[in-house]
This record gives sequence, structure tokens and C-alpha cells, in this order.
Amino acid sequence: MIGLTWFVMTLPFRLVFGVIGAVGRMIGIALGMLILATGGAMWAAELPHFAVPVLIVGGLLTLKSLF
Repeated sequence: MIGLTWFVMTLPFRLVFGVIGAVGRMIGIALGMLILATGGAMWAAELPHFAVPVLIVGGLLTLKSLF
């Protein structure tokens, strides 16, 4: 009975923190994709010395947000 009461009392907090975590992951994925696109554009503009680090950072941010 105590376990059920604890589950019901903490449910709103777990839901709010879960939504905040999901929104943070979505923002991270969107930002990572934007950085990857910027790196691709830099690569297409023949700036590979700048594009490679940007692509790496964008890929790492996207992967971190996915997993």
C-alpha cells in the first residue's frame, strides 16, 4: 500500500522531469542536425579545415542526444 501511495504521489514529478528530458533531447537533435548541415555547407564551399571539426561536433551532439 505504501508503494502504491508513493507511486501516485511522485507521478506528476516523474512526468514533468520526463517531458523536460524529452524536450532537451529533441533540442539537442535539432541543434546537432543544424551543425551537421553547417559543416556540410562548409565542406561544399571548399573549407574542409573548418568543416571537419564542425561535422564531428554536430555528429557527436546528435549521437549523444539519441542515446
